[in-house]
Amino acid sequence: MSLFDDDKKWLKCEFDLLMGRMRDMQTEILRDFCTWSKNQSIRLSKLEANNHNLDTTTTQRLANVEHRLLEIEKRLLMESPKPH
Repeated sequence: MSLFDDDKKWLKCEFDLLMGRMRDMQTEILRDFCTWSKNQSIRLSKLEANNHNLDTTTTQRLANVEHRLLEIEKRLLMESPKPH
């Protein structure tokens, strides 16, 4: 066997080791990204819920103000002097 053939075997072995390590790194990155993605999804859901609650609260408060304004207008109309 020549030195050239030994070099080829050594390079192939090193290449295979490197590819295995790269696959391991890729798997680790994907796992970490999946964990990060799940956390971001939870945060986004919370923000969406908070936004929906804020919209609902604002709508309810506006409806309450409109109702109170209507009641004030009714009282003013009832108290106004009637023409003869």
